[in-house]
Amino acid sequence: MKGVWLMLIFIFVFSNLSAQEKIRVKAGDDFSEALSSFGIYRFPQFEQSDIFFRNGKESNGRLNYNLVVGEIQFINGKGDTLSIANPEELRYVKIDSVFYYYYDKKYTEILAGKEDDIKLGYWQQIKIEFEELGAYDRPAGGNDVKSYKNYNAPSGSTVYDLKANQNRIITREAKLFLVDKFGTTFPVTRSNVLHFFPQKKETILQYLNDNKTDFKKLKEVKDLFQFCKRY
Repeated sequence: MKGVWLMLIFIFVFSNLSAQEKIRVKAGDDFSEALSSFGIYRFPQFEQSDIFFRNGKESNGRLNYNLVVGEIQFINGKGDTLSIANPEELRYVKIDSVFYYYYDKKYTEILAGKEDDIKLGYWQQIKIEFEELGAYDRPAGGNDVKSYKNYNAPSGSTVYDLKANQNRIITREAKLFLVDKFGTTFPVTRSNVLHFFPQKKETILQYLNDNKTDFKKLKEVKDLFQFCKRY
């Protein structure tokens, strides 16, 4: 991460229900180097993947999930990187062994559960804020982005250059959801878990009492979900 100045403000990645990690990247540096070895993508490379549409059609291609624009992208025959233009027409996408569904205008990664049943979903995205530099190159606040080159993705989101002449605050956000068979998402809470597994209420309550489950921790939520599906 040569030349990248990091200030970790909150570090809860992959552990909290509504997680945030904030990183400050110095002007002129490539912010993707501050995120991970995969840069702005979820997977280390564009993987040969399967695409299933609601109309029954199927396709395939080399896909990856772009954390900045929150879109699944592919590489076409010319080697160009493009976003799937009509995600609402998708049934689901399988990248490597990971399933993605398009719910509530965003891609949700399925951590557990079957298509026609209750599922545990995970969403993550990167957001960018900007700092002006004042006297002595100190942050002056504000959000002037006039000096940034950008382009609009098919969904209407904006992608900024990886390098820029202002400091950037990179925020990595993550959320967990319960997803029903109709694609409606619900926050992972005690009451919602009991709602979706009413026939197992007493068993679940005993589990929660014995394990003191923290609904803000991913591993504990996954363990609870697997318990609910198993018993």
